[in-house]
Amino acid sequence: MHLENSIPGSYSVVNVQTLGREFLQLIETTDMQKVYKMPILYGFYNEGDVRLAVTDAEVVESWKKFFDRGTNWKDFPKVASYEEYRTMEYYRRRYVEN
Repeated sequence: MHLENSIPGSYSVVNVQTLGREFLQLIETTDMQKVYKMPILYGFYNEGDVRLAVTDAEVVESWKKFFDRGTNWKDFPKVASYEEYRTMEYYRRRYVEN
């Protein structure tokens, strides 16, 4: 990432293509299943209002939006039905508490 910092807290992007390429390469090479990468990317994409950082809450929100679109829920691991996917108790028991 190539940023110039002339004033503390103030950044101007010198090479947007390099920044984007490096970010996508980082996501591509990060050790996680592909199904989890798309919600992370959507969190940064933010409906076209691109973020340079995301909070946990923003990732959770993009996660929900991603898996609620079309049949994306079918890619969610160990979910047998749409009804099971929609059950938040299922998420809490399976992923939050473990």
